[in-house]
Amino acid sequence: MLSLNRVYPTLLLLSLVAMLAVGTSKQSLQADEVTEVFEAGDPFFFGVSGTNPGDRTSLMNRFATGLPNQGRVRLRDPHSILAAFDNVRFTASDITQSQVDIDFGDVETITVPESTLTSTQFTMSEIDFDADSDVFNFEITANLLGVGPANQLTHFDIATVNSTYSINPVDEGLFAIELTGTGGQASITISGGSGTIMQSLSFRSISPDVVNDELLVTSTRTYFTAIPEPTGVTFGLLCLALVGCQRRRSI
Repeated sequence: MLSLNRVYPTLLLLSLVAMLAVGTSKQSLQADEVTEVFEAGDPFFFGVSGTNPGDRTSLMNRFATGLPNQGRVRLRDPHSILAAFDNVRFTASDITQSQVDIDFGDVETITVPESTLTSTQFTMSEIDFDADSDVFNFEITANLLGVGPANQLTHFDIATVNSTYSINPVDEGLFAIELTGTGGQASITISGGSGTIMQSLSFRSISPDVVNDELLVTSTRTYFTAIPEPTGVTFGLLCLALVGCQRRRSI
């Protein structure tokens, strides 16, 4: 049988080998995905259906980990703002004036340590196609973080639910989107394409008339939080500590 005096030096040697082998290797990371909703508060929260709010700007717009008033939500709609908290819910009645502008502000300000912003998303949801139409049209303009105005189709990633879409340039930085309904309430999510991140986006010229239907506009950002995993150095130090404890016990 091996004596303890022979086992402990062996453990010590193995720990030193582990430290030399992987102690200087790159630290591995475990990433957790976090998605936060951009909040839109007063004055939208107290919007009353049927009134004409004119050009209204939210006074509270922020992410859960961000500071207040670091962004902007503006809604121009001649009919009504129904409510907003964590989102903007409204009805539109004029295809030339209805518009929602969302600006994330300092979108990269994340107070969670070791985090990396990966994307921002804008979603228009709960779309009911009119009884006499199976299409829904609107136009968008957008700005990309560190890039400027989005002016190419490749600057957009688009996903839809209960609909198919087409997107076409109308003017420099202006794009027209048409949704064709396939049954049920539709939604469309727009994010930056080709690895870009959206700083702001405006929905405008919403058609057809949806005066009796509600639209819900939400915006989110997604980032990864990195959690360091133990490295070879940590393993080696643990072995050394074990050896030290066992030696003290044997004395």
